Amino acid sequence: MLSASFVVEEGRTDDRGRLSPEGLLDLFQEGATEDAERRGAGMRGLVEAGLAWVLQRLRVEVEVWPARGLEVAVTTWPTRFGGAMAERAFTVEDAHGQPLARAMSRWAMVDLRARRAVRLPPAVRALPVPARPAPLALDPAPEPSSVLRAGDAGATVTSLGECSFLVQEADLDQVGHANNIRHVGWAFAAVPSDWLERHELRAFEAHFKGAVFRGDPVASRVFSTDTDRLHHALTHGPTQAPVTLLDSWWRPRP
Repeated sequence: MLSASFVVEEGRTDDRGRLSPEGLLDLFQEGATEDAERRGAGMRGLVEAGLAWVLQRLRVEVEVWPARGLEVAVTTWPTRFGGAMAERAFTVEDAHGQPLARAMSRWAMVDLRARRAVRLPPAVRALPVPARPAPLALDPAPEPSSVLRAGDAGATVTSLGECSFLVQEADLDQVGHANNIRHVGWAFAAVPSDWLERHELRAFEAHFKGAVFRGDPVASRVFSTDTDRLHHALTHGPTQAPVTLLDSWWRPRP
């Protein structure tokens, strides 16, 4: 289990001076990378063996978005190394130990050459798991609804916004895919400003469906079907293949 302290820097904040969703995931990634390397299951060694971790699912719940300049403590630990999956937990507290956020993530391992998921190597499956309970459950719930499924269910679907991106070199991770933090940022970029003026993000759950690479066009669309939840869809521009589906839950802005 790894705990590290960070000061919320300007590059990780939104236009209101609060930690942004991308900034929060950046802290998670930094802590998870260090903890995995310490355990001998980090990306550096895996990539040399032709393997890589791929994030499949992520759920984040936020009680308070800390302001720029505040110190926060991020703790992360693995909760499961299964046959083909691993899970990792995260918590965030302020300098007084008050909880700010928590998250759970689910990971698969892929063979980079064959571009397919494989079972975790025996050495990874044998790694010890700290005796600390997960901060929240990753229920076997269906993936976030696309607008089509919402419509099929008889819900009233309202399109709120859309935008597009071209994957740049700076968006890529060490195996050449667009980093999952960028996926989340692109999803929230389509949320209109009038919604953001009235609402504050309290939770989101993402299912990562496919990879995009340098030069790929990505379309980001956001839809509403009820009062406090939005549905986000990232698709590969030319093919419309799903890249990431994400649901977000909001509360009235204080």
